[in-house]
Amino acid sequence: MGYIMARARNIKPGFFVNDELGDLPPLARLLFIGLWTLADAEGRLEDKPRKIKTQILPYDNCDAGSLLNNLDLSGFIQRYTVQGQHVIQVVTFSEHQNPHKNEREKGSKYGAYDERDEEVEEIQEVTQQSRLISINRDKDGTNPDESLLPITSSLNPESLLPDSLNLKDDPLNVAIGSTDQIPPKAKKKKPAQSAKTWEFYIRAYNARYGIEPVRNATVNGQMANFVKRVPLEEAHFIAEHYVHHNNSFYVNKCHPVGLMLSDAEKLRTEWATNRQMTRQTAHQVDQRQTAINTAEQAQVLFDQARADK
Repeated sequence: MGYIMARARNIKPGFFVNDELGDLPPLARLLFIGLWTLADAEGRLEDKPRKIKTQILPYDNCDAGSLLNNLDLSGFIQRYTVQGQHVIQVVTFSEHQNPHKNEREKGSKYGAYDERDEEVEEIQEVTQQSRLISINRDKDGTNPDESLLPITSSLNPESLLPDSLNLKDDPLNVAIGSTDQIPPKAKKKKPAQSAKTWEFYIRAYNARYGIEPVRNATVNGQMANFVKRVPLEEAHFIAEHYVHHNNSFYVNKCHPVGLMLSDAEKLRTEWATNRQMTRQTAHQVDQRQTAINTAEQAQVLFDQARADK
């Protein structure tokens, strides 16, 4: 591929018995180690999942973005944006790694996380959306894209007119039935495809934890992506199944939407087959299969011994 792991890093025995790491998929743990080799002396690297996968997991069929999301949700890394650049910070890098002094002197070309940068990014996003509204019009400048319009289904069209202009009481309009100046009735905005899934998720979450889950732009985006990754008619049932799931990793994180998105296909299979494949269940299945294999091998050896006599 032409990529070279440029930095040697240390790995301590405690890594392999870390309970929180143990709840992550094996490839997520391997990816975490690989991130150390890509990170600079400050434990930072550019957040480009496709490039990271090529450098660390080139032979594995996996979604590096989802694996990074798991590491982020579990607190091992932090993904953020600074000055328009997407960055990954390995959270405890300085506690476990001792970069060469020449590397430390170079410092990092990536800025540290700052909440103010996130606020600026949100403001810029809102500004960009406003700009799109102003330029995305038909040639006559009177028909902005409906998808960018504010929701006005609850407004009376007449309330959109200046207070000084009341067309209903205008005798000329009453006489000739003119409606040229009356804005067309605003179309009702269709509910988001994730609306029903949200309803089931919130209800199950409230039943389990006694409070409603946090909902913001990031979480909304995760839910929208979730209903795209599973059959839409099943999404709300799968979300409810997820909140009732007793997997220790889900419970420790209080069943966030981000984890539901990361494990969307797994959760769908579990719901469809009406079982939860926890680590304990998987271990039991593995032990049972090992016992079966051992018995079959013993039978083969017994049969051969009898044949030799």
